[in-house]
Amino acid sequence: MILSPRTWYPLGLQSLKRFCRGGSRTALTFRNVLCTLASWKIVGIKPGMAEHIKKHPIWYGIGLIALLSVLTWFLQNCPWCLWVWLRETPNGYESGSTTVRNLGLILAGLIALPLTLWRIRVADSQAKAAHQQVESSQDQVATSQRSLLNERYQKGAEMLGSEVLSVRLGGIFALARLAREHPMEYHVQIMRLFCAFVRNPIGDSEKGEEVTNEVESKSERGVRQKTTKKPDLRSDIQEIMTAIGKRSDAQIEIELQEKYKLDLHKANLPNADLGSANLSYANLADADLSGTSLVGADLSGGWLTNADLSNAELMRADLCNTRLIRAKLRGASLIAAKLFGTSLFMTDLSGARLSSVSGLTQEELDKACAEQENPPKLDSPYDAFESNYYEAEPPEQMIERLEIERHLPIDEQLFWRGKPLDE
Repeated sequence: MILSPRTWYPLGLQSLKRFCRGGSRTALTFRNVLCTLASWKIVGIKPGMAEHIKKHPIWYGIGLIALLSVLTWFLQNCPWCLWVWLRETPNGYESGSTTVRNLGLILAGLIALPLTLWRIRVADSQAKAAHQQVESSQDQVATSQRSLLNERYQKGAEMLGSEVLSVRLGGIFALARLAREHPMEYHVQIMRLFCAFVRNPIGDSEKGEEVTNEVESKSERGVRQKTTKKPDLRSDIQEIMTAIGKRSDAQIEIELQEKYKLDLHKANLPNADLGSANLSYANLADADLSGTSLVGADLSGGWLTNADLSNAELMRADLCNTRLIRAKLRGASLIAAKLFGTSLFMTDLSGARLSSVSGLTQEELDKACAEQENPPKLDSPYDAFESNYYEAEPPEQMIERLEIERHLPIDEQLFWRGKPLDE
């Protein structure tokens, strides 16, 4: 029996009525198929078609059945007898409904394959567009952040150049924070800015000129002397030196990568508080560090040629590989300082205390000079112990060390036999 369009119309109407009744699984499946076809963006399918199909499923079903009826009629009446060829099997002929079902599956597969490929391409395009949008958003955020950081830097630099002390201090704190938070971008240039300000400070001095006071005291030679007291360091310069001295290991690593060294040559830093400051590899040539507290400071690898360190506190300071050529260390305290590889050529050690220093050789000590009446004090470890300069050292370790040093051979002890200062 060959199916004709006449047999499809009543079957289709009855099926549609049965499909659209109630909430049966068949009706839901039929509606879902129609909505899925409507959701695909095929040419001729408008947005909102899925909602329209849900409201009028019978009419769309009639249209679909009519299309299938026309296709069936074409297959039955084609000159090549395609319908007969499709029904033919080794055991005879299969029923018309089976042939239509198989043909529908083939057509569905042929339609679904390009649609699937098309949807994959659309999804890939949407993913690329979303990725580009995310990258664009990230670039915009990065640009905005750079603009904000540049604005912070420019504002801090402007504040640093103000004539008002409080404004300069605010700029110093803002720039120091920016260097900590974003060291890769701003640390080195902020350090350059700080060093330039220390070398050439802006604004009026807080203390005025040096004050000379006559003191009713006598020197060791019994001669009344005039003592000159230098003014204390300006608070803005002190804050800058504090920020420089507290650089983190990461910031110092960035300086080494960019081969940058602190340039503080000819800086005027009298009576500064630089305790535990990290000034390694800094250029402090011709700088005035008289009366400065450098207790526990790191000056290793630094350049202090012709620097004035008179009466400076250098206890436990790291001076390894430091150039102290022609530097003034008159009255300076170098107790327990590290002097490995330190250059003391023509260094003025008049009255300096070199108790319990480490790394100092007799050969290097002989290169220094001092006043004949006021040579450096090379106190024994016993005197250092009596003065409690090793309070942080455990008692057992300290006693053992002092016992070893006390029994050193006479040729291994240091003696002052350097050049007179006049020479």
